[in-house]
Amino acid sequence: MVEHTSSETTVIRTISPQDEMWPNNESEDEYFDVGRSGLDCILLALKAANKPVTEIERILDLPCGHGRVLRHLKAEFPEAEMTACDLLEDGVDFCAQTFDAKPVYSHEDPAQAPVQRGYYDLVWVGSLLTHLDKHRWPGFLKLFQDCLRPGGVMVFSTAGREVYRNYALGLCDVPYHKNVAFLGSYERTGFAYVGYHTNPESYGTTLSSPEFVLQELMKLPGLRVVSISERAWANRQDVFACRREDDWKVHHKMVSDALNNRYSPAVANCKALSGSPVKIYFTAGCTVKDCVAGYNIFPWPECGFFMRHDNNFPTGHSLAQIIVGSALEKHHDARRKKSPETLSRRAS
Repeated sequence: MVEHTSSETTVIRTISPQDEMWPNNESEDEYFDVGRSGLDCILLALKAANKPVTEIERILDLPCGHGRVLRHLKAEFPEAEMTACDLLEDGVDFCAQTFDAKPVYSHEDPAQAPVQRGYYDLVWVGSLLTHLDKHRWPGFLKLFQDCLRPGGVMVFSTAGREVYRNYALGLCDVPYHKNVAFLGSYERTGFAYVGYHTNPESYGTTLSSPEFVLQELMKLPGLRVVSISERAWANRQDVFACRREDDWKVHHKMVSDALNNRYSPAVANCKALSGSPVKIYFTAGCTVKDCVAGYNIFPWPECGFFMRHDNNFPTGHSLAQIIVGSALEKHHDARRKKSPETLSRRAS
């Protein structure tokens, strides 16, 4: 259960007549439920990021629309500085007038979006990446990250498996011939996009699997993923949360250098946990005959390569290991099931 510091009576209930997020077939209560669900996702993300709500002083809502979620943020964080940013100038103006938000008109190019970098404690991005083609994702994810102060949290939504299911069941407005290709692309690659007829290159409908989203996030050093929740926002969109930590590294030079030379033995200088300088020969898969005195290399296709430091090989103790390739969980499973007998021995 999400704890709120605000009550529903403090939420401003004025809805703009221009708000496209309030369709004719949706009740006012349903409109507010979706906004409150967005706030719930944000509060859960802050908990996952270990970010106290008392530290939220500056909030960016991009795209803000006409304040469907912003009104709830205003009620939950009444003392925080709110920035409403969108290409939709009427929506920005409405949020400024109704919720006392700082108005910022956005830009198609995220690099030129006139929002302050390194400034916000919280960035909420509701249903933007759900409308952008693949090539536009890196620029916007970088923008969200750059807007955060160190320790700040960004929360964004995507259209994943639940939305895909709805499209597969025909609950959509995409023409059949496009829908088949659309869903087929998602099934093959984890990503699909079909542009709107008014501006197909810039805006459309997007499906993105959690795996695809994580791959994009892994390209951003200094951004730690703190939570993933499928179908979390309004029982429809997935929600991801990341915390800016500048010392959080995605790629480490020693491993990256080894990967760049994975088809032939490569030499890397490093230190074992004991602190002594060593030389390690890296290889990938197949039979490995390259050994350095005091070291043995066991090739595991599941993991790419594996190095073990044994002062008294094969009965010594492990001091260092490097895994490249599959997930760490797969490595542990492989090690338990397939590692050579010598790996289970312990120094007496």
